Amino acid sequence: MLQDITDYYNGKNKDSFAKVLSITTISKHRIKKSINVLDPIGKIQLSNETMDRIDTEIVKAITNIAL
Repeated sequence: MLQDITDYYNGKNKDSFAKVLSITTISKHRIKKSINVLDPIGKIQLSNETMDRIDTEIVKAITNIAL
């Protein structure tokens, strides 16, 4: 089970970035389901500080207001 997850995510070990101007809605059908009970997908969360920073950047991009 653990080897399945390791094999699947091995080539996907990259940093992710929030590109505020490219945020869009996606279909719920594009969201991957977990491979098995050991798969961390769906359990990973960003810190409140990171989410607040993303929120601030979205507001600035949409409203042109510096916060």
